[in-house]
Amino acid sequence: MNKLKVRLYGGIIVFVATIHPLVDHVIYSAILLFLFAILITKNRWKLPHASMTLIAPLSLILLLGLLNGVLKYPAADFLKDVYLHGRPIIVILFAVALGGGAKLGGNEYIKYLVMSGLISSFIHFVEIISIPGFINMSVQELRVHTNLSSWIEVLALGVILFAKGKVSEIGGWLQKYRMIFIVVLLISIFMYGSRSMLLNFLLIFVFLNHNLLTGRNFLYFLVACFLVAGFLLSPNVKNSESSIGRFYEKLEKSKDELFATGELTKAEINTQWRGYEAREAIEQTVASGYYAIFMGSGYGSLLDLGMYQKLGDEDFRYIPKIHNGFVQLFFKVGIVGVVIYVYFLYSLSAAISRVNDPVVVRICRSQVAALFLSTFTISGVYNYITVDLVVIFIILSIYMSSSKVRV
Repeated sequence: MNKLKVRLYGGIIVFVATIHPLVDHVIYSAILLFLFAILITKNRWKLPHASMTLIAPLSLILLLGLLNGVLKYPAADFLKDVYLHGRPIIVILFAVALGGGAKLGGNEYIKYLVMSGLISSFIHFVEIISIPGFINMSVQELRVHTNLSSWIEVLALGVILFAKGKVSEIGGWLQKYRMIFIVVLLISIFMYGSRSMLLNFLLIFVFLNHNLLTGRNFLYFLVACFLVAGFLLSPNVKNSESSIGRFYEKLEKSKDELFATGELTKAEINTQWRGYEAREAIEQTVASGYYAIFMGSGYGSLLDLGMYQKLGDEDFRYIPKIHNGFVQLFFKVGIVGVVIYVYFLYSLSAAISRVNDPVVVRICRSQVAALFLSTFTISGVYNYITVDLVVIFIILSIYMSSSKVRV
């Protein structure tokens, strides 16, 4: 690909990475649709080969929810669900059209990935310092005023730290300022205080260190794990009111947020909220009969909490969305929808396996694993705040110039 074309498509990547944390998700979706229309027009209204294999699973889920919910529920609730479950399709359509035209090489791919992460961290810093009195705030207080997480920053840090051979091969500004980029990204990531970002970092570490379980590497890994665990479990950290202490408290209750069991007091419901809503959604679906179990209740259906719960500044008894993405799918589109979603993630992983750059393969597989695990807590691919840019880069890898695109 000539340099001008690389820069043109690279400019589009940088643009969507820059505006992602700055604009509302509805506006962002509209921009992606507009860019998709331009790209597809340039390609004479043809999507790249095999793209339907990536688009079809989520489209089937959308169709299932539409058929089950149309004319059954209030239009506002119905349309909210249609948007929530249709939005990832917009992201994928844009990424497919961009990837099919760009066909980036492995080095260009890494450079634009790292650049996107650095842009996100710079915007994060600007957001923080623009908050009055930010210097006296804890990380948890800062999160109220900024984005809750940014996986693209974790991905950029993981590449710089654990793909040193690739960074050396690319050279230039990426190699020259490597240590500065590491410090910048580490500080920004710490300021998010995000559990999903920590999990993602661990997955990147494992996938990019494929020889982790051999020889001395395994010993170093064990020592590092013991040191980190000892630090987090120390009384000074566990009982402190610092940002690290509060983050540890969040980690400690993570297991209780997946699924709640037994009778819960009001206080326990507040601390195990995600687990409680997941349990109520499962019980409500099972009580609705076999059709709901297999096909769901459809878009527009609301979960009855059985009580009024303060969420934000208002009290709600009926809610449209559940944090656990698998339970959300089970509630809206049943077991069939959950199976299709898992197949979608599998198809992504299968497509990545045909990329000829082994570093890019491991990077993207770590992100598919992160999407799967995060579906239990933050809705996976349906979380527009966190995963948009990661999904775009996964799709871009499939259409790299060295890839064999036979999805």
